[in-house]
Amino acid sequence: MNKELAKQQIEILINKFAEKEKFYKDKSHSEESIKVEFITPFFRALGWDIENKQSREVIFEDRTRIEGRIKRPDYGFYLNDKRQFFLEAKAAHEDLKNNWEHAYQLKSYGWSSKLKISILTDFEELAIYDCRYYPEKLAETSKHRIKYLNYKNYLKEFDFLWDNLSREAVLNGSLNRLVKDVKNIEKEAVDKKFLDFLEEERIRLAGEIAKLNPTIGQFELNKALVKLINRIVFLRIAEDRDIEKYGELQDLVDRSKKEKALESLSEIKEKPKVQNLELIYPELKILFAKANEKYNSEMFELDKTDLELHIKDQVLYHFIENLYYPNSPYIFDAISIDVLGSTYERFLGSVVVLSSLHEAIVEQKPEVRKAGGVYYTPEYIVDYIVENTVGELIKSQTPEEVSKIKILDPACGSGSFLIGVYEYLLDWHLKYYEKASPKEQKDNIDFVEGKPRLTIKLKKQILLNNIFGVDIDEQAINVTKLSLCLKCLEGETEHSLRNQLALFKTQALPTLKDNVKCGNSLISSDFAKYELGFNKWNEDEQRKINPFNWEREFPQVFNKSLNQDSPDLKISKINKETKSGKSSNQENQGSDGFDIVIGNPPYVIVFDNQIKSYLENKYLEFKRNNDLYVAFISQCLSLVKNAGSFSMITPNSFIRGDYFKVLRETLNKYQINEIVDFGNRLIFNTANVFTSIFNITKNRPNENWTMKSDLFVIQSMIKSNSEIYISKNPLIEKLDKYKQFEDFFLVKDIGYNYWSIGRGKQRGDSIGSRILYKGEKQNKLDIPYLKGTNFNRYTINEPSQFLRHDYEKYLNENDIFRFSIEVLETCPKLIYRQTSSSLIGTIEENKYHNDKTVHIIIPQNKYCINLKYVLALFNSKLLNYYYQEAVSENGRAFAQVKVVNVKQLPYIESNRETQETIIKLVDEILALNEQKKTASEYQIQRILQPQIDEIDKDIDKLVYDLYGLTEEEIKIVEGMG
Repeated sequence: MNKELAKQQIEILINKFAEKEKFYKDKSHSEESIKVEFITPFFRALGWDIENKQSREVIFEDRTRIEGRIKRPDYGFYLNDKRQFFLEAKAAHEDLKNNWEHAYQLKSYGWSSKLKISILTDFEELAIYDCRYYPEKLAETSKHRIKYLNYKNYLKEFDFLWDNLSREAVLNGSLNRLVKDVKNIEKEAVDKKFLDFLEEERIRLAGEIAKLNPTIGQFELNKALVKLINRIVFLRIAEDRDIEKYGELQDLVDRSKKEKALESLSEIKEKPKVQNLELIYPELKILFAKANEKYNSEMFELDKTDLELHIKDQVLYHFIENLYYPNSPYIFDAISIDVLGSTYERFLGSVVVLSSLHEAIVEQKPEVRKAGGVYYTPEYIVDYIVENTVGELIKSQTPEEVSKIKILDPACGSGSFLIGVYEYLLDWHLKYYEKASPKEQKDNIDFVEGKPRLTIKLKKQILLNNIFGVDIDEQAINVTKLSLCLKCLEGETEHSLRNQLALFKTQALPTLKDNVKCGNSLISSDFAKYELGFNKWNEDEQRKINPFNWEREFPQVFNKSLNQDSPDLKISKINKETKSGKSSNQENQGSDGFDIVIGNPPYVIVFDNQIKSYLENKYLEFKRNNDLYVAFISQCLSLVKNAGSFSMITPNSFIRGDYFKVLRETLNKYQINEIVDFGNRLIFNTANVFTSIFNITKNRPNENWTMKSDLFVIQSMIKSNSEIYISKNPLIEKLDKYKQFEDFFLVKDIGYNYWSIGRGKQRGDSIGSRILYKGEKQNKLDIPYLKGTNFNRYTINEPSQFLRHDYEKYLNENDIFRFSIEVLETCPKLIYRQTSSSLIGTIEENKYHNDKTVHIIIPQNKYCINLKYVLALFNSKLLNYYYQEAVSENGRAFAQVKVVNVKQLPYIESNRETQETIIKLVDEILALNEQKKTASEYQIQRILQPQIDEIDKDIDKLVYDLYGLTEEEIKIVEGMG
């Protein structure tokens, strides 16, 4: 369909509607007829395969409206199997411009589905909504409406319609251009808002439960809370997905309110008032017991705490009613399992703490606080890792062979990787059986309205055969089970389940207690032997450690012979290997194990001396760096079987860091398939951590392996015995042939340094507030000092910070304050910013001191070098290019130009004439920057800055000549190569 023909066809529709507008807008004229006569041909004209003659681009929803419930939008538009937008059709008599409910329903579905836009139309009117925002009940219909058109304006606005809504335009990214970039738009996302909702409900529920149940402990309270929330959310999702009767939870609230209303109206004075009577929770327990019979999942098993718990109806009213339309914009059949997992992962990052007065307070978990947040793995990263491990392993296999594969996530959290694996296996089995013979299809696949679907029996078998997970957090384990169960039920209805369960004489869900377990993946039962006082610790302390014996917990995975290993034998092995220098990850090399280990382990430095000592003894790679992710890598290499696959997303610090040498040596013993180093690109939205993905097969190493800079971008090939996983490009190798800065200069980190003995080097504490101040100079003898923010390239501002000249009298007995006055008052000196992602330097000639955010470069005593020449090299594009390639600090929230890296910069001596030319240019830039301080904006923009830029370019050209760069190499540095 070309643009001109499309315009002609839409003009025909416009004329048709205009000719009989009154007829089409009559209330007797149905929505269905408007769809058939106008809306479907309208979008066919825009190039969409509306009848799906070639591919499934448009899906027609068939759910009918149920009272009080939002029906699905009429159309879903897809490209490359990815939904692009919803379209909700209405009868022409409806008022789309002013009816808030129509807009609210559409936005709720689009927002819950994480779509950018959705469309509301009755052909007479067409409204496009930005669905990235939280839908608000009763909001003006114009709110977050991108465009509103009456059919009479379709031809006038045809360019807009074609350029944004045609198939060709959408395929070329028009929807991304249609919505404006908005700062912090992620705060409006469904997972963030649902998280806020759950957190509000948790604190409300926790407060009431703590009041009504004075004997409940902190652990039991948290466990009961998460189970209660999980159960209600599961049943509410099941309602929206037609697995449970819609509105059953709401009915409990309505009945309770009705009974209480009748009671309050009773004229029988002898009968006590029952406003605070618990009516809902007893009914919920009955509902949970029925669900337990139906689903056979531990999720609904009622324990002693559940049975004895007291919860006021009012607090449950609020929770349940805000899960239903119109109070709730959450459309649970549209919210993906991945979104729910992301929500729960962050939800579980906090815990309810009971005060001394038994009041409930929500706090972030200490381990999450230390790690700087919760790192929920994005879906595309999960997909990539799963595709390159599970996908590679099951190629050309049969379902029988695939059923024997064991896949583990040892730090599964809320289950994002396990969901990714399960989803991949479900899709693989469906594609396999679609092509299989009728005999193979029997008991494995059925057809609903002609569409093939795996039976619930097979989905349960896949879950039990292939999926395994461990996490130290019991609540996370419960959420993982919740997510896996929801995935197992995806696509089912109450009717389909009833038929299948009767056919196979089984229950809806499997019991996952043998697959997904709670425990410490790194600490085994030998910890009790290693830490002699462990058995005397109280239950809460022991629960935090939560030792886990892999062989005993997963006998279906490991050889029985290993089950005989006692803790004494284990610790003996660890000690022997430590003394011999053998890595403990070789312990199970000859044993069975998991076929695939994947995941996203915690990134936390361990400070607890008992745990650190244990881990250092057990995992040699953990020494010095003390980061849990390293211990996880070491442990996982022992859990994966020979020829098995191992892939994780972790910090990229191990690629080049000095403290990770032993880990690299260990990895080099195996077949590294690839490492994806994301460098300075942030993968996690909520955390400033820089990551990489590695993929290893537990085989002998190949000669080399692939280093990537992104998922599908090959950067270089690395030799398998490389000590550091960096491949230098030819230009860097060329520059490395020159001498280094450290051969000629003292590069010093000697700014003000202060701490208190016994407290570690804690800067910025009360010492600084006593001896340093900012603002007006209080005493003429006080010493000005520079911070990194006081200067830029080739320019410096007078500092407004001061050190008290009599600072010593402000120091306490245990306070230490150090600096080197000899170096600080060297004049001149080259100073550069320590906190930066690039090289930023200038000349300092006033003997200013500086703090730790500034470093210093001065010539060694035996050299007489003009620092202005050095500054030109330092600030040049060439040395900045070298630095970025070598260090990859660009874009980091706390990027640092470290002394060790500056020392390695290539330095070249030049003849006197060239030096004088460069020095003269530096003098000019310094002078022009001084003029800028008093110049007007016009003078800066029109006169001074262009001159500075030209001189900068001249310096760069001279530096290129100095280092002998070719034209092609210059293009690389300039970003054109």
